Amino acid sequence: MTEKRTARKPPWLVLAAIVAFGIGTLVMFVTARPQTNLTEAAAVSAADAKTVRIPIQGMVCTVCAASVKKALLSLEGVQGAEISLERREAHVRYVEGEVSPQELVAAIKQLGYKASAPVPEASQ
Repeated sequence: MTEKRTARKPPWLVLAAIVAFGIGTLVMFVTARPQTNLTEAAAVSAADAKTVRIPIQGMVCTVCAASVKKALLSLEGVQGAEISLERREAHVRYVEGEVSPQELVAAIKQLGYKASAPVPEASQ
């Protein structure tokens, strides 16, 4: 009787596959954006929307930037958030009256990063 041997994968290879899958899933989860109700979006006038730049210290990787973006987009009234890892800052478009710049800073600080005072940007 002959035994058929199956080759075992090295543990580091299995761990690398699990980590790669996890990162891929995280990227898909963070970049997925819920569909915006077009009638709601049209109801918000451009005059109500503001944009601020928030300097952030402590972000060192793309996962850090993704977690900041996810936290900001989860706030009611935030229309968009772009995070620059290179410049260590966030550009956030929000509806004035629904969320304040101080709430944006608080959401970043809650993640453990140091966020400086928001700087208003010119309306587009």
